Amino acid sequence: GPVEKSDRFTISYVGGFDFSRTPLLVLRAVGELIGEGRLDRHRVTLRFVGPCQYAGDRSVAEMIAQSGLNGIAEIVGFVPRPEALKEILRASVLVLLGGTQRLSVAAKVYEYVAGGKPILAITEDGATAELIRRIGGGRVVAPNDLEGAKDAIASWYEGYVQEGHLGTTHWPHDPGIADEYSWDRLGARYAAVLEECCEDK
Repeated sequence: GPVEKSDRFTISYVGGFDFSRTPLLVLRAVGELIGEGRLDRHRVTLRFVGPCQYAGDRSVAEMIAQSGLNGIAEIVGFVPRPEALKEILRASVLVLLGGTQRLSVAAKVYEYVAGGKPILAITEDGATAELIRRIGGGRVVAPNDLEGAKDAIASWYEGYVQEGHLGTTHWPHDPGIADEYSWDRLGARYAAVLEECCEDK
């Protein structure tokens, strides 16, 4: 169905903070960019959608306050799956946190890719970083790379402002590469593997 556009540059995270995931880097990056005048605090918002009240033993609300982002960052909490997918489509930028999962790719990564928006992947090198780099259009930054996160967000924000159309930021990835991860393509590959296994027996 229709997805209403946000009237702000919207940075969204959809998911939880398990596997040592934390929003601290993106909060610091946005807070500093606003303080430096590179982001207009009246035109930007952060949305944390899912079980996002705590990251480990730390209160995310306290992190937001310490970053000077009260009124800008919002903890949305749990929403039905269709609404979560709409949150992905409403976003200007999607935040992906790798946490300690270096050898596996979270299922939501593929939903992010299907959303067609820029992805800020805050993760160590591993399977998720390789996927984002392969598809192109997103940015991978290490969990301690504050300047890298700031540069990525500032670059996307500048593009958003220059476009002059609210909510129209798109990820310029190669659709041919992204389509490799669609159910149609993967289903055919699974079928081929099963057929090969059956033939061997």
